[in-house]
Amino acid sequence: MRPYNRAEDKEVISEEADEELYHRQKYAKQFEQFDKIRREHEGSEIAEYPLEEVLDLPINDIVKEIWNVNSLAKTDSYSWYDIKNLLINYFSEIAPNSSLNYGIGYDDWDNEVLYIDLPNVGQISFHLFGSEIEAPEYKNSWTGIRNEEVEDKPLNTIDAKINLKTYLQNNSQSGFSSGEIYNMLLRANISAGAVLANLKETYPNYNLNGTDLVEIDRICEEAKYN
Repeated sequence: MRPYNRAEDKEVISEEADEELYHRQKYAKQFEQFDKIRREHEGSEIAEYPLEEVLDLPINDIVKEIWNVNSLAKTDSYSWYDIKNLLINYFSEIAPNSSLNYGIGYDDWDNEVLYIDLPNVGQISFHLFGSEIEAPEYKNSWTGIRNEEVEDKPLNTIDAKINLKTYLQNNSQSGFSSGEIYNMLLRANISAGAVLANLKETYPNYNLNGTDLVEIDRICEEAKYN
């Protein structure tokens, strides 16, 4: 059995304190908001939320965490909306330096909605009740697919391209909605917004009858995420 070493114990405590101080300095604005939330929800699991771990995540994972917290707010407690708003505010600060396609649009009742095209997943959307953020206008529209219905799993690129070609040539009989096609492209790591913009410019009314998969291939490859 290894003997207890008080010096090593103090060193570990010191490292943990330094790490906490580092995070509080790096994310000062977020921790200021979180301290207020913690006081309001003292004794609840919200007060124990691992904020510093979440803020260190890649931006795509932060979007997934907003998605998770938003679900908790609907099924567990409205109090989770406080965490959701904190994370959305943080997302709006780091998103301009990312490659994500995102922006603000409106629902049928003119409420602001944050739309995010998440590669390998699909379009995710969040109402901005309680959040005031700066973001560009979202150039596309809602897919009609709610977050809880989004398939969080990648799709083979060739399958997405074939389904897109089928839809464009005969959308009334393809079996797919425009929203499903949009999400299929994103799940295949293809920028759906860029593909649709290219198609609209190149093919008025999306008239692709007689066009083979090579052209679809070209358009999709130009819109692939790195």
